[in-house]
Amino acid sequence: MDNQLLISIIVPIFNVETYLEQCIKSIINQTYKNLEIILVDDGATDNCPQICDRYASIDKRIKVIHKTNGGLSDARNAGLKIASGEYIGFVDSDDYIEPVMYERLISGCITYDAQVATCGRKNVDENGRFINERFIIPEVTTFNPKEVINGIITWNKFDVASWDKLYRKDLFKEMQFPVGVYSEDLVIIPSIINKCDKIVHVGESLYCYRQRKGSITKQNFSPKKLTMLQQAEGLYNAVNVWYPDMEKDALYFLWNYYTAFINSAYSSSCKGMKDVIKKGFQIIKNYQMYSHGMNISLRNIITTNIKKIVVSIKLIIGR
Repeated sequence: MDNQLLISIIVPIFNVETYLEQCIKSIINQTYKNLEIILVDDGATDNCPQICDRYASIDKRIKVIHKTNGGLSDARNAGLKIASGEYIGFVDSDDYIEPVMYERLISGCITYDAQVATCGRKNVDENGRFINERFIIPEVTTFNPKEVINGIITWNKFDVASWDKLYRKDLFKEMQFPVGVYSEDLVIIPSIINKCDKIVHVGESLYCYRQRKGSITKQNFSPKKLTMLQQAEGLYNAVNVWYPDMEKDALYFLWNYYTAFINSAYSSSCKGMKDVIKKGFQIIKNYQMYSHGMNISLRNIITTNIKKIVVSIKLIIGR
């Protein structure tokens, strides 16, 4: 594979010293060698800053940014500011990637004249043990933006994550990750996809996503998690503008987010969340009319309704 095109890989880092070296090594050891590896120390208070500096002294392709803590999006934006590659990739610092990931992705972009390439993922546990694969397809295939966005909102072939993809850098012109929110990929990644002419899926699972208890997605309910709902609603609204005929699927996507929210509230006190939870109930009720024929089971609906009752009781008690 011709290594002439430079890929900038941005790694936001905060207090993940247990996993960081495996992440960095998986990038250093890529079969595609023309890389600019940008390690963004987002104010880490453990040994991550020292690990970053040590690897920068070993591999001249590594650049390190040390900054005050601003969150995942702010760290990614800091990396984008100094990225000089023709293509951009992201890797979260508690994950790792297969050796051929970027070779496969850039080959897909070049061969099929695609602005974005994506791959499937391997879900692994905290110790890196394989759990399952997701978002894989039988062979390399190209898609248009509408197909990809529909796949994202129905969890079919595509995920909204920023880190299982390779992007042509110009797609990020006048685009930044939203700072101070959870689920920061929900609007920006579909917006970038919608700017493309063609997206290629390389079929294989090449990104290793670590599912760990301390990650944001595994944390219990908190008021800041409301920003996840705001992002989900932003995507729902955007899809209805871009592709009005996909409103049913967009509502399915929003239903899933509100159901997850109710599930999180179910195990929490819910204090101060009365209005938002009631809105969640209404979204769930509105979606019921669409549930027949969609990828959702009666058991899921019944379980959610039981949890709704429990949450409602908690709201009454918490007044």
